[in-house]
Amino acid sequence: MKAAYAQAQQKYTLAIIGAAAILAGTTIVAANRQFSVLEGTILDSIYGLPELLTDLMYVVTQAGSVGAVAAVIITAFVLKRRQLAALLLANTLIAYVITAVIKEVIARPRPAEVLPAIVVRLEHATGFGFPSGHTAIATVMALTLMPYTAKKYRWLLWLWIAGVGFSRLYLGVHAPLDVIGGFCIGVIVACSARLVGMHLLSQKKR
Repeated sequence: MKAAYAQAQQKYTLAIIGAAAILAGTTIVAANRQFSVLEGTILDSIYGLPELLTDLMYVVTQAGSVGAVAAVIITAFVLKRRQLAALLLANTLIAYVITAVIKEVIARPRPAEVLPAIVVRLEHATGFGFPSGHTAIATVMALTLMPYTAKKYRWLLWLWIAGVGFSRLYLGVHAPLDVIGGFCIGVIVACSARLVGMHLLSQKKR
């Protein structure tokens, strides 16, 4: 039991350290408020996909919205998983605040403001680009739900994260670094909450 606890603790700690390192690196690059050739190429390749996907991607991107947060929390509450509902609320709020603060500090423009070829599809986006709030929210919600989800269905949670991140690029509202930064914030918050929960649980058992 102790070995399993130590292994889980190490896994979450390494995830936090790795995500924090990547977030630091992407933040430094994003602070230049420019788009590298590689980033522009990746964005162009995804944004350049057929426009017939626009409606689908608009639906997918809502899985990282405030509405999605409310829906998931209400569902958990209705299913009498009040502790999970509270954890989802706390984690998404923390991720949102961190994202909002970094956005204001870095002030990176969105692709449509810099790249003439990018025109935002359907989505109405305001404010700065880095990091992606939708991606951060989708990530923190999916990872918070992960321990409560049967292993055979966890791939759906990863698909949720990937889908939202991909949709932000396709709709033209974010650049690749924005999505990576949002993902890292979600990982850091969800894994940190998991470590705190494990610690509190171990203290109760003593």
